[in-house]
Amino acid sequence: MPNYQGVWSLSTQMQNRTGWPTFFQSQGRMLVAGGLGSSVSNAIVSIDINAGGADAVDFGDLTAARRDAPSCASTTRACIGGGSTSGGFAGTNTIDYVTIANAGNASDFGDLTNTPIQPAACNSATIGLYAGGNANNSTYYNTIQKITIGSTGNASDFGDLSDAVRGLCADSSSTRGLFFRGYNGSSGRNTVEYVTIASDGNATDFGDSAVTNTSACACGSGVRSLVTYSGGTADVEYFTIASPGNTTDFGDLSRSMASSSSCASSATLAIFQYANISNITQMTIATTGNGTDYGDMGIVEGYKSATSSSNGGVQ
Repeated sequence: MPNYQGVWSLSTQMQNRTGWPTFFQSQGRMLVAGGLGSSVSNAIVSIDINAGGADAVDFGDLTAARRDAPSCASTTRACIGGGSTSGGFAGTNTIDYVTIANAGNASDFGDLTNTPIQPAACNSATIGLYAGGNANNSTYYNTIQKITIGSTGNASDFGDLSDAVRGLCADSSSTRGLFFRGYNGSSGRNTVEYVTIASDGNATDFGDSAVTNTSACACGSGVRSLVTYSGGTADVEYFTIASPGNTTDFGDLSRSMASSSSCASSATLAIFQYANISNITQMTIATTGNGTDYGDMGIVEGYKSATSSSNGGVQ
């Protein structure tokens, strides 16, 4: 570690930043919230992604039990919004939040503009987006809503997806949010769309997935997004976020994914949690290839929400 005696210029300090003490102990913490097993869960557990195989530990509780409520996060705060408060389609507009560095129960953040079940969420370092979903298994939403993660309050309108869908997933860089696939009430889609997170507006076509299906989950490094899909397959595909285009094969997970699975990432590792199975699989985002065993979730519910303090949107 450098000697910090005397007066240093900011540029000199930045050049020696690898020697800084570790102030951000929460950086790289993955949170998994809610879910559905024998009943709907309010539990939040955490995983230290950088610990290399660490099992999940208890973090706290949501303000109410729910499933299918996606999460977004900055480096300091995670927000969990929407979802169902029952095993059926009892949608809620509630947004909860937690401070990622401090284990504890969630607090009320504000409300979404509708009550979406199976929407998708992504974020920049400051803005969270919630897109799609449905209510009562009948009304499908094409809305994209935004929140300012650092300031509690209700969501506001951002723009629209090209189609009203549920069962989609999302990932982001610090500037661009991607929304993958989904089900529009009559069929699955292979559509991928994107928005510029700092600029309100409708989604634009990005490219196509290799499959027409609902998505299980997506996460990434801010450069590359890894996407799984439902249907009892272990396949993973990837997209380069800055370059619109079609999917490329990445590799296979250790087990087949279901639509009720979840994932999150650091800048280098993607962590996949299976529905109704306690195992966790990891993939190195920069290197295509198959997944390897990471650790144990300790809980087996499906339809959970996952995010992290080092996701691609905050890089």
